[in-house]
Amino acid sequence: MVGAQLVAILFALLVFIVNAALAMLLARFYIKGKSMSSLIWSSGMRMFAIAVLVELLFAFGVYSEFLAKVYLLAIAMPLLAFSIGHMQFVRSRKAKRAYYYYCIALVSILLYVLYTANIWGIFNGYEIYGALPLPVMAVSLFIAVSSLAVISFVSVRNYVARRRAKVLAIIPGAILFLAVDILHFAALPPLFLYYCQLLGIALVWVGFVGFAGVKEYKL
Repeated sequence: MVGAQLVAILFALLVFIVNAALAMLLARFYIKGKSMSSLIWSSGMRMFAIAVLVELLFAFGVYSEFLAKVYLLAIAMPLLAFSIGHMQFVRSRKAKRAYYYYCIALVSILLYVLYTANIWGIFNGYEIYGALPLPVMAVSLFIAVSSLAVISFVSVRNYVARRRAKVLAIIPGAILFLAVDILHFAALPPLFLYYCQLLGIALVWVGFVGFAGVKEYKL
């Protein structure tokens, strides 16, 4: 096993363990307080865990186009789930319904472009950062940017209302997630990208904690 492969395996395991632990904590928050946002955020973390597991398979040298498509679908879902979780703090039912339908439409489009695309270009040694087909990149980026816009709006609004600085931490965390996992910067050192993933998870978690005790508005 070469050094680059070992590093990829170890850091993928570390990211998976940290992410899985936070997903479990969020699930416990839901069980204790019936917080719908925690349940939705937890589902986003679990989708990221699936993506990291596939990434781990790639690090072991297990490649297939089907696994690549599973990865690209799973890696696009966390930010979308985080934004849906943030929508639980929006009072307007019309806005919520419209955003839910919007998310369903985006996921449907992503599924279609993944089904029709040739994904082999994402493989780069033991890493998965490489060139993506334009339709897949465009839809994934659109999902990420629109999710980031919702997350930022709700976080800033709650900060202005309550002066809880923690709620803002998810914004740089989501930006890191977008840069590392959606844009797939192949030119950057793999070790640096893994550090960015861990930092992004930590910032996202702080942002979730900032919303503890904030009233949710359910449909």
